[in-house]
Amino acid sequence: MTKTLTRPRKRYEIARAQDNGPTPERTGKLDFDTEQVGKKLNRVKRDLLQRLEKSGAIDGDAVAAANRWYGDYVFFQSGVLEIDQEIPEGYVKGDVHTYAIARGKAGERVSLVRHVIGENAHRWLIFLLVRQFSLTSIGESMWPECCRQTQCKNAAQQAEIVIKMLSAIYKLAQEAQKSIKPENFADGPAVFHKRVQFVLDERATNVA
Repeated sequence: MTKTLTRPRKRYEIARAQDNGPTPERTGKLDFDTEQVGKKLNRVKRDLLQRLEKSGAIDGDAVAAANRWYGDYVFFQSGVLEIDQEIPEGYVKGDVHTYAIARGKAGERVSLVRHVIGENAHRWLIFLLVRQFSLTSIGESMWPECCRQTQCKNAAQQAEIVIKMLSAIYKLAQEAQKSIKPENFADGPAVFHKRVQFVLDERATNVA
């Protein structure tokens, strides 16, 4: 009787998921906070709006305006509504016409804000809310001659100014769209300029 030798089957080990989180050096930067979870202390990235609201620099209205502006920007640029974004007024799901109108209105609100606050402040909004650059990276880019703490402080102050500016102007942009209606499609450019002027006039009145 002959015996046959059988080779043991090769065992394949299932690779474990690697921790691709931030490095200790990254979590040591100023845009990370220490939070206690049970008995552990974790370093978590700061949410800009949450941080400014928590410090008392901005209020809940400013946070809401920033989130709405962000939703408008993403909707206009990509045609995608954020999950937590409220359905635009007049938009019927699945209807291409109301979808196009709602997307156009979102883009116009972004443009109205941009015309009033200026190109520089508009870029700050994109850096802070859309691209979500950290205050550390913005500070390093804008004030390379300063120390890291001063860089982050300057970036936070500028972010506060821009978010507060947005809070006031975004509400006026919404009011302008409701107050000034086009009589026909050919009135589009003229209506936009009227709405810009409406926002500027109302802003001047509120400041005075």
